Amino acid sequence: MTVSSPASSGNSALLLGASGLVGSSLLRLLLEDPACGRVTALVRRPLPIVHDKLRYVVADFDRLDEHSSEFAVDWVFCCLGTTIRKAGSQEAFARVDLDYPLAAARLSGDAGARSYHVISAAQADSRSRIFYSRIKGRMEEETAKLPLRELHIYRPSLLLGDRQEFRLGERVGSYVMRGLSLLFRGPLALYRAIQAEDLAKAMLASALDKPTPALVSSPVSAPGSGSTSRGANTHSGTELFQLAELYNSRMKELSRA
Repeated sequence: MTVSSPASSGNSALLLGASGLVGSSLLRLLLEDPACGRVTALVRRPLPIVHDKLRYVVADFDRLDEHSSEFAVDWVFCCLGTTIRKAGSQEAFARVDLDYPLAAARLSGDAGARSYHVISAAQADSRSRIFYSRIKGRMEEETAKLPLRELHIYRPSLLLGDRQEFRLGERVGSYVMRGLSLLFRGPLALYRAIQAEDLAKAMLASALDKPTPALVSSPVSAPGSGSTSRGANTHSGTELFQLAELYNSRMKELSRA
């Protein structure tokens, strides 16, 4: 089922995970930004948000191929993510955090999307003993092998913001991170907590920047290195805050124009 709105000019965006912590912030930014003329949200059910630029496509994420034409846009943003507790099993978690992002990346490449943006984690490492980190690392490595025109991988540490569901570990961690934020400098900046809205701003700032040619020979970079992998630009630590501030500066300039 598709819920349509009038078409607009400007960059086109496809958003997966529009109801989540980062995705909801990114959806609002895309609708507010004059550089984006059309937003398609791939959702399980329409959200209570109506906007002239917004169109909902209700989809079964296990059958993304049925919506391949939706990926023929300028920007594809994948903000999908869950927890093992919420998913119910490691297998279900991997489906959301590995299989779906990979399917979206493949469809983006096939459709010729200008850039694909996906959220990973600061501790992503395919060789990690920690299941969460290992899945994120596999997602990065396998996505980087796909023929994407431009790939951006975001590696935030703890995400701050108001979630719809209660997560005790993240709630405790957020209080600790806020109190110790000044200590996370230099190499420790990789683990500095970030507001979900700031991560969304960093993602949009990267999309708005001039295209970065895909590399073809570098292996996937080590977590937090900030270097690029095969076809990938990784963003983590201090760079995420810098990108968010770059977006804030841009919007201030537009407001004065």
